[in-house]
Amino acid sequence: MKVGEEKLPDDYGRLSPTSARPVSAEVLEEARRLVKENGGVFWFRHPDATVETWEDVYLVITRLREYGGHKEWFTAQKLWKELSICR
Repeated sequence: MKVGEEKLPDDYGRLSPTSARPVSAEVLEEARRLVKENGGVFWFRHPDATVETWEDVYLVITRLREYGGHKEWFTAQKLWKELSICR
């Protein structure tokens, strides 16, 4: 095998469960509630999709900021502060 041609593991670039960013149960529940209450903002999500990771919560925050109204923007800011504490 030549230099630079080494095979990368199948899970290369994915977060392992041990390296994933922790998220509190309260933050996850709040994000799930917001997705249910703001269906128009999350029209692209599969009905069976769940909010389970830091990245999922971050997507909820960014979508609310970009496509929600004023109330949703402020709610997203509050959720962002809670998520930032989880780090």
